[in-house]
Amino acid sequence: MREFGLAVAALAVALQCASAQAPVPPPPSSRLKIDFAAPPQDHVVEFSPDKTRASLNPIRFTFRGWVYAPEGLSMTSPDANKFPPEERRLRDALAAAKKQGIIAIVPFWSPAEQAGVKKTVSEPNVNAGMTSFLRSVENSIFLGKVLYGPYSIMLVQHIGESLPASQAPARYTLKKVGDQYYLTDDLSADPVFMYLTEKYVRQLVAQITGQQP
Repeated sequence: MREFGLAVAALAVALQCASAQAPVPPPPSSRLKIDFAAPPQDHVVEFSPDKTRASLNPIRFTFRGWVYAPEGLSMTSPDANKFPPEERRLRDALAAAKKQGIIAIVPFWSPAEQAGVKKTVSEPNVNAGMTSFLRSVENSIFLGKVLYGPYSIMLVQHIGESLPASQAPARYTLKKVGDQYYLTDDLSADPVFMYLTEKYVRQLVAQITGQQP
């Protein structure tokens, strides 16, 4: 049961509908403008821990990676095959799951986690819910990539006519195993990862897109 619960939690973090308003990037441009050959940059985001107490100093969060502001990178872009390998891998995983059902995402998870993920997504309710969500997505846009040790944390905005305006950005974690990138739940108990993804992802995306959280 614990293994089942962890796997469900991992997938729910990636594919979730949030109730609070989340910033949505502007429509992506038709041509690619990002120089992927450029090295990752340090990005600083400041957060106020308690907006009702102005005397508190803000939290300064620095990460190394890329932000694809302001338009983001559309997975349907004609230049999508020029994306870095992590972005292409995640695009292929989501495309397979959308076309064949969520069970098709299992081979895109790290080999050590595939058995647990397969058990989770084979549950009828989980399978139906996640497959339905993915098929309601009309486009997905990469907002940024956070480098965290050997991991790449991808921030993705899913867009669809039937999705609520408050649809929160999804967070996917990938790691390299051999010569390939795989989805992973390795960071599910990491305090820094949880701090970023559960508390402040909206503020981070708001700063990336130039909108208010």
